[in-house]
Amino acid sequence: MHHNDDNMTAEDLLKKGHGVMLREAKECTCSSVSVLVATVVFAAAYTVPGGYDQSGLPIFLGTPVFLFFTIMDVVALASSLPSVVLFLSVLTSPFGMKDLERSLPRKLFAGIWFDVLLIDHRNANIQSNCFADHQIGEGEVDFNFSI
Repeated sequence: MHHNDDNMTAEDLLKKGHGVMLREAKECTCSSVSVLVATVVFAAAYTVPGGYDQSGLPIFLGTPVFLFFTIMDVVALASSLPSVVLFLSVLTSPFGMKDLERSLPRKLFAGIWFDVLLIDHRNANIQSNCFADHQIGEGEVDFNFSI
C-alpha cells in the first residue's frame, strides 16, 4: 500500500479529514436552490403566457408556443422533485465513512444533474413566455437563446 511523506495511507487521510468534510457537507446550499427553483417552476404553471381570456382559457391554447411552454414546464416540474428529494436525502444521510465512498457522491451528482436539467428547461420556459408576450405586442423582447 502506498504511503505519503507522513507515512499515512489514503484511508488514514480520509479518516483524519472526515470531521471537516462532514461540517462542509451539512452546509450544502444545493437543496435550497432546488426548492427555490422548483417553487418558481410550480408558479409558472399557473401563469401561462399571454394570460387568460374571458372564458378562463389560456389565450394561446392550441398554438405551438403554448405547447412548447407546457412541455418545458412539465419537464422542469418532473426534474425538480427528484432534485429536491436527492439533496434532502444527502442532508439526512448519516455521513459515515462508507457513505463518502459511493452513496453521497452519486446522490450529489444525480441531484446536480437534475438541477441543471431543471434550470435548462426553466430557461426555455421563460423564453417561450417572452415569445408569446412579443406575439401579442406587449413589448419588444431581445431573444438570447443561449441554452
